[in-house]
Amino acid sequence: AEFDDTIEDKRPTVQVGDPFTEKRLMEATLELMQTGAVISIQDMGAAGLTCSAVEMGDKGNLGVKLNLEDVPQREENMTAYEMMLSESQERMLMVLKPELEAEARAVFDKWDLDFADLQVKGRAVRGNTVTKYTIKKIELKEKGVSTLKPRKIWFDETIRRLNIEERGLLLGAFKGDDKLLVVTQHGTLKAVAPELSLHFNESVIHLQKWIPQKPITAVYFDTEKERYFLKRFLLESLEKEDNFIKEGGVLTYVGFDWRPLLTLRYEKQRGKDQPLDMEINVEEFISVKGFKALGNQLTDKKLKAVTLKEALPYEEIIEDVVTEIEVDAEDVGSKGSTSNDDEETQFTINF
Repeated sequence: AEFDDTIEDKRPTVQVGDPFTEKRLMEATLELMQTGAVISIQDMGAAGLTCSAVEMGDKGNLGVKLNLEDVPQREENMTAYEMMLSESQERMLMVLKPELEAEARAVFDKWDLDFADLQVKGRAVRGNTVTKYTIKKIELKEKGVSTLKPRKIWFDETIRRLNIEERGLLLGAFKGDDKLLVVTQHGTLKAVAPELSLHFNESVIHLQKWIPQKPITAVYFDTEKERYFLKRFLLESLEKEDNFIKEGGVLTYVGFDWRPLLTLRYEKQRGKDQPLDMEINVEEFISVKGFKALGNQLTDKKLKAVTLKEALPYEEIIEDVVTEIEVDAEDVGSKGSTSNDDEETQFTINF
């Protein structure tokens, strides 16, 4: 055998195996299967992309269009021929549910594996013909309802990320359209899809599964008027992060109980007796108002702390949705709930 400058040109299409990478891919694939994101999956052994893509399309009785520019490559300037026939035991081709792509990406990032979206269709593709007639108007007839089983999501305070591996505190069971409320110490609030790729910085003090009709309670100090205010409100916009306290205000307390009973603890003034704690029934003190409402004046005395004494009983009415699959109670908890049942769906970070 002779080794000269042409040796690279004779490099085989079969890649030398990497047991460590193969093991990571196996673990990542098994974990991904648990998320419910995979519609179809095929290994890329013999004949590489050519065989796996054709077999996958044949099983679904569909055609396949791949964007080879997005295929992870072992070296630069590989030809389309080489990419389509390159064999490796450390690659998988899969079709994912679009709404769960972020979860899939998070799994592969966790295992330090390349993840590429090859796109069945690009932006420049014409698309499918709907009708040959002129369309006067298009209206939304109804919104589809997710039939996927609710997925339990946890928050790992150490790395400040969501996960489905039961690390940290349980936030609740989320369906396709469910949102996660994110509250910061600056008095901002937003509702986001609970994607596993999210990372929450140190300013986030509270995570809560969002129930649209459930009021939010907040106590803040108005630095201009030098008084404390209490407000109850509902989230009105899902489009952006917004401030629910007055500009320049200082957030003292935020809670998500239906009927909270709060305890106000005052600062002791020099030369005076310690003021007695005061209890506030929030439901009687103030009604639910707009997101930007200032709220009702609470006190002008310096507060040491505002804490939840108890959440009064409340029977939440949950409408049955016949289009959803039934899920065992042991998987996602009881359907009906009271204020005590909501404890697993919220998490507060002390600051």
